[in-house]
Amino acid sequence: MDSLLYYQPSGKLPAKALPGILLAMLAAVPMGWLYAWLTWHVPLVHLNVLITLCFAGGMAVLMMLALDRGLCRNPPLAALLGLAAGLLGSYVQWAAWLGWALADHQPAAGWLYFLGHPQESWRAVWQVNLAGTWSLRPGGMPLTGGWLTLVWGIEALILLGVPALGAYSQSTTPFSERLGLWFEKAELGPKYVWVGDIEAFVSQLESTPDLLREMLQHAAGDACRYARASVYQCPGEAYAYFNLENVELTRRCNREKLWRRTVIASFRIHAAAVARLG
Repeated sequence: MDSLLYYQPSGKLPAKALPGILLAMLAAVPMGWLYAWLTWHVPLVHLNVLITLCFAGGMAVLMMLALDRGLCRNPPLAALLGLAAGLLGSYVQWAAWLGWALADHQPAAGWLYFLGHPQESWRAVWQVNLAGTWSLRPGGMPLTGGWLTLVWGIEALILLGVPALGAYSQSTTPFSERLGLWFEKAELGPKYVWVGDIEAFVSQLESTPDLLREMLQHAAGDACRYARASVYQCPGEAYAYFNLENVELTRRCNREKLWRRTVIASFRIHAAAVARLG
């Protein structure tokens, strides 16, 4: 892949981003406590899944906002910062949850104790793992051992992965180093014909980028398989960045589901060519 044909982040992290990043991480502390409170007082497995996704998403959004305002263009470092926020939030929620579960009606004192004693927290977690705490259905046997470890592992993957992926995604957004501005993403209205041979399409576009419009044929309005395009634009920049993805709409049991696959992302084109794609 020719790096000149695609957007490449500069790898910069301005010093002015650090206060916002620190605030985003500190916000994981009250969010972790609230998450523990909710999962302890609402022992409904399916609802807890939603609460977990909201907690992970909240940490991701705050870190993404901090990186956006701080103009971070370093994807690996951004992912590490998102991971760090997830780790902090996870540790805080474990300390708070153990405080509710084991502190004999003194959850605040228990939370602070476990927060300051990670080794004791680790021992307490495995005691809970042996005894179990909740079941998948009312009146059922509590999950213990390997099954409970699996559930905790999935939870950890969500709480660590979502902030890391969100932060990484934010820092890969095209940025104008000349103007000091982020490019804005705009969806293009038309449906284009589904790209069957993605490798051939990308190869042809890389060799003849000026023929992009000719390579995109309009699809029928009611097509279930089609391609959607979007562009990143920045006023004052001579270039834009083009994205294309295949979309397939499936219907089963009166339910619709969209399946997407990236064809090409952040491909550099002349800004004047965007008007021809509409």
